[in-house]
Amino acid sequence: MLDTVLNQEQREYLSTVKSSADNLLGVINDILDFSKIEAGRLELDIIRSACVTLSKTAKTMAFTAHEKGLELIRNIRPEVPDYVIGDPVRIRQILINLLGNAIKFTEPR
Repeated sequence: MLDTVLNQEQREYLSTVKSSADNLLGVINDILDFSKIEAGRLELDIIRSACVTLSKTAKTMAFTAHEKGLELIRNIRPEVPDYVIGDPVRIRQILINLLGNAIKFTEPR
């Protein structure tokens, strides 16, 4: 659907759905990779753009915040390195958990 003619709002919703599906696939892959962790064969990736990873994750959670009457603003400090050695799926999972809890426990004004 993303390759068809869509208005901007439809494109944003579909992009968010795709991003969420990718995150879910990552969680499933984590479950399947558990044997690698136990065997000591887990390899970490280099995140080529930490800012893009943070931005995409925040965008995914912005709809949840909006539904609760909150505004989610992403502000990445300039000293945050753009290249990070880590697991992008796990970093996104941690960010989703942190943002989800922040949204859950924040009351709208």
